[in-house]
Amino acid sequence: MQCLFPWSEANYPGIQRGTFQLFLGNAAIETIRSWRKGKRKMPAWARDILISELNKRASNIAAAIEALENEKPGR
Repeated sequence: MQCLFPWSEANYPGIQRGTFQLFLGNAAIETIRSWRKGKRKMPAWARDILISELNKRASNIAAAIEALENEKPGR
């Protein structure tokens, strides 16, 4: 999940608060902690949010890679 966080190191809220924000406050930090530790299964709605956010990030990364590959290198 850490690869999804858009914050810089200076304003990074931490894994727990960042994940809480990722789920738009729809899951308590303790609940998220239980998912991460494998004590509870993540519900479908939370999984869907993660899949969506990962797909967005993958698309942005693919576009950046393509732009770099098409750029003419300097000397």
